[in-house]
Amino acid sequence: SQTSPPPATRVPADGRLRLEQRIRALPIRWRIGAIAALNTAVVLLLMALIWDGAQVITGAWSELRQARQSDRLLVLLESEAVRLQNLIHRYFNQPQPNLLAEIERRRSRLLAMLKTRAAIEPAFASSVSSLVEATERFLAGFDQLREVRATISNTYEHEVLRIAREMTG
Repeated sequence: SQTSPPPATRVPADGRLRLEQRIRALPIRWRIGAIAALNTAVVLLLMALIWDGAQVITGAWSELRQARQSDRLLVLLESEAVRLQNLIHRYFNQPQPNLLAEIERRRSRLLAMLKTRAAIEPAFASSVSSLVEATERFLAGFDQLREVRATISNTYEHEVLRIAREMTG
């Protein structure tokens, strides 16, 4: 009184048995060759996947290096701009020729740095050129303020102080 499994379960077992019989019917050389070919195909597939992953990682690493370079450049530009701004403030409080010379030196160094970066890295060329224009406008504004300050100082000394001295004298 044994019950046999349903026919649907028997078919895969029979199919498996038939596949085993067919494989065993092949000569051993062919079976070893088939295993070697299958292993080679798996290795080639894994190599392709590893190569593709390596390309993705290389691209991401390049982007990271470029982002770090951009960050370093921005930090350097910011520090130079802050130094230049501090010198300009000091010059307006105490106009001295050595401060003006330092401002001119930093100005030329900042603009040269910006123009060099624009030439080296074409990806930054548009943003660097707009930054150069903004820097030049800022420095042109400094020149105009310096001229206005000189005019005010000149007017004060020659117009106001001279008249005040004459009145007190």
